[in-house]
Amino acid sequence: MNKTLRLEFVDANGKKCSISISDPKDNVTKIDASEFGTYLVNEKIVAAKDAALESYQKAFLVTRQEIELV
Repeated sequence: MNKTLRLEFVDANGKKCSISISDPKDNVTKIDASEFGTYLVNEKIVAAKDAALESYQKAFLVTRQEIELV
């Protein structure tokens, strides 16, 4: 099963954007994601396509299962 941590933000233009992180640690928590998202915004580590990230909004743990057809 593939896991992805998706962090959602709002940029300085008010547009929603997201960052996906493949294979996050198994025990990632809401607090972990919030602290990391806030860190990315505060330290200006990444930017959206047209503007800097303004605020962290929320996170999702996305799982996907692949089953090979035989």
